[in-house]
Amino acid sequence: MIRIRINKDSKLVAKIILYNSKSEALMLTRSKDHNKFPGELDLPGGHLHVGEKIKQGLAREVKEETGISIKKVKFYKKKNNKYFFYAKYNNQKITLSKEHTNYSFISKNNLDKNNFFERIAIKVLDKVNKNENKDK
Repeated sequence: MIRIRINKDSKLVAKIILYNSKSEALMLTRSKDHNKFPGELDLPGGHLHVGEKIKQGLAREVKEETGISIKKVKFYKKKNNKYFFYAKYNNQKITLSKEHTNYSFISKNNLDKNNFFERIAIKVLDKVNKNENKDK
Protein backbone atom coordinates (compact mmCIF):
# COMPACT_ATOMS: atom_id res chain seq x y z
CA MET A 1 0.00 0.00 0.00
CA ILE A 2 1.32 3.44 -0.92
CA ARG A 3 0.57 6.25 1.50
CA ILE A 4 0.45 9.80 0.27
CA ARG A 5 0.84 12.38 2.96
CA ILE A 6 -1.17 15.53 2.42
CA ASN A 7 -0.01 18.44 4.49
CA LYS A 8 -3.16 20.19 5.59
CA ASP A 9 -2.85 23.62 7.16
CA SER A 10 -4.02 24.04 10.73
CA LYS A 11 -5.40 27.24 12.24
CA LEU A 12 -2.12 27.81 14.10
CA VAL A 13 0.27 30.43 12.73
CA ALA A 14 3.93 30.99 13.61
CA LYS A 15 5.75 34.20 12.62
CA ILE A 16 9.25 35.47 13.26
CA ILE A 17 10.83 38.88 13.60
CA LEU A 18 14.29 38.59 12.05
CA TYR A 19 16.38 41.62 12.96
CA ASN A 20 19.73 42.73 11.60
CA SER A 21 22.73 44.42 13.24
CA LYS A 22 21.10 47.84 12.66
CA SER A 23 18.01 46.77 14.67
CA GLU A 24 15.83 46.64 11.57
CA ALA A 25 13.12 44.01 11.12
CA LEU A 26 12.78 41.93 7.96
CA MET A 27 9.39 42.67 6.42
CA LEU A 28 7.98 40.97 3.34
CA THR A 29 5.48 42.49 0.90
CA ARG A 30 2.57 40.17 0.12
CA SER A 31 1.97 39.61 -3.57
CA LYS A 32 -0.96 41.49 -5.13
CA ASP A 33 -2.77 38.23 -5.91
CA HIS A 34 -2.46 36.89 -2.34
CA ASN A 35 -5.94 36.02 -1.07
CA LYS A 36 -5.36 37.69 2.33
CA PHE A 37 -4.05 41.24 2.75
CA PRO A 38 -2.54 41.65 -0.75
CA GLY A 39 0.24 44.23 -0.98
CA GLU A 40 0.60 44.59 2.79
CA LEU A 41 3.74 44.10 4.85
CA ASP A 42 4.10 40.69 6.43
CA LEU A 43 6.44 38.85 8.77
CA PRO A 44 8.08 35.62 7.62
CA GLY A 45 6.14 32.52 8.70
CA GLY A 46 2.69 31.11 8.24
CA HIS A 47 0.25 28.32 8.97
CA LEU A 48 1.50 25.17 10.60
CA HIS A 49 0.51 21.84 9.13
CA VAL A 50 -1.85 19.70 11.19
CA GLY A 51 0.26 17.84 13.79
CA GLU A 52 3.41 19.87 13.12
CA LYS A 53 5.42 21.21 16.06
CA ILE A 54 5.43 25.01 16.29
CA LYS A 55 9.16 25.65 15.82
CA GLN A 56 9.33 22.98 13.12
CA GLY A 57 6.49 24.64 11.20
CA LEU A 58 8.03 28.07 11.68
CA ALA A 59 11.36 26.88 10.27
CA ARG A 60 9.60 25.24 7.29
CA GLU A 61 7.52 28.33 6.51
CA VAL A 62 10.48 30.72 6.78
CA LYS A 63 12.57 28.47 4.52
CA GLU A 64 9.73 28.23 1.97
CA GLU A 65 9.06 31.99 1.94
CA THR A 66 12.61 33.39 2.16
CA GLY A 67 15.14 30.58 1.69
CA ILE A 68 16.52 31.38 5.17
CA SER A 69 17.37 28.68 7.71
CA ILE A 70 16.59 30.13 11.12
CA LYS A 71 18.70 29.46 14.20
CA LYS A 72 18.67 30.45 17.88
CA VAL A 73 14.98 31.25 17.78
CA LYS A 74 13.44 32.79 20.91
CA PHE A 75 9.76 32.80 21.83
CA TYR A 76 8.22 36.27 22.16
CA LYS A 77 4.48 35.83 22.73
CA LYS A 78 1.27 34.07 21.77
CA LYS A 79 -1.73 36.08 20.61
CA ASN A 80 -4.86 34.02 19.89
CA ASN A 81 -3.79 31.40 17.30
CA LYS A 82 -0.49 33.17 16.46
CA TYR A 83 2.92 32.42 17.95
CA PHE A 84 5.65 35.02 17.58
CA PHE A 85 9.37 34.39 17.75
CA TYR A 86 12.49 36.43 17.11
CA ALA A 87 16.07 35.80 16.05
CA LYS A 88 19.03 37.68 14.68
CA TYR A 89 19.30 37.57 10.89
CA ASN A 90 22.46 35.69 9.93
CA ASN A 91 23.09 37.33 6.53
CA GLN A 92 21.84 34.42 4.44
CA LYS A 93 20.70 35.15 0.90
CA ILE A 94 16.99 35.88 0.73
CA THR A 95 15.03 34.16 -2.04
CA LEU A 96 11.33 34.98 -2.00
CA SER A 97 8.53 32.57 -2.86
CA LYS A 98 5.58 33.60 -5.03
CA GLU A 99 3.68 34.64 -1.89
CA HIS A 100 5.77 37.81 -1.62
CA THR A 101 7.08 40.32 -4.14
CA ASN A 102 9.65 42.25 -2.12
CA TYR A 103 11.46 42.42 1.18
CA SER A 104 13.24 45.07 3.18
CA PHE A 105 14.75 45.63 6.57
CA ILE A 106 12.81 48.41 8.25
CA SER A 107 13.74 50.43 11.33
CA LYS A 108 11.36 50.75 14.25
CA ASN A 109 10.69 54.41 13.39
CA ASN A 110 9.51 53.47 9.89
CA LEU A 111 7.11 50.74 10.99
CA ASP A 112 3.39 51.45 11.41
CA LYS A 113 2.16 50.82 14.95
CA ASN A 114 -1.42 50.60 13.59
CA ASN A 115 -0.55 47.45 11.59
CA PHE A 116 -0.63 44.33 13.80
CA PHE A 117 2.52 42.61 12.46
CA GLU A 118 4.47 45.86 12.33
CA ARG A 119 3.44 46.66 15.93
CA ILE A 120 4.75 43.26 17.05
CA ALA A 121 8.04 43.98 15.21
CA ILE A 122 8.33 47.36 16.99
CA LYS A 123 7.88 45.70 20.39
CA VAL A 124 10.46 43.01 19.60
CA LEU A 125 12.97 45.60 18.36
CA ASP A 126 12.46 47.54 21.62
CA LYS A 127 13.05 44.36 23.62
CA VAL A 128 16.16 43.43 21.61
CA ASN A 129 17.62 46.95 21.91
CA LYS A 130 16.95 47.00 25.64
CA ASN A 131 18.66 43.60 26.10
CA GLU A 132 21.66 44.56 23.95
CA ASN A 133 22.14 47.84 25.83
CA LYS A 134 21.95 45.95 29.12
CA ASP A 135 24.76 43.62 27.95
CA LYS A 136 27.13 46.51 27.21
